[in-house]
Amino acid sequence: MQVKIINPEQFVQHNNKIGILMYTNIESPTVNLFTGEQHFVIKRNELESPLMEDLNQELLNNNELRTLALDNNLIEIKRFSMVEYINYCQSYNK
Repeated sequence: MQVKIINPEQFVQHNNKIGILMYTNIESPTVNLFTGEQHFVIKRNELESPLMEDLNQELLNNNELRTLALDNNLIEIKRFSMVEYINYCQSYNK
């Protein structure tokens, strides 16, 4: 499976939690962070942007976050057939 991130600015990190900003007023000092499993209300100035490799890994590992992101059109998922996957893997061995 390959995850393509369409809207990376919606993903944020607070401490070690990566999630999606949703239902948040732009002028509000607090934001709603959804990790797929939990909802947190956090001060806006405590957020940072996750590294893309950390975000990709979290989306691969966290099914709930991946489903939430997919449902909100923040990502696309490409599933490989067995032959496509083997060719994909071999492309990194060249």
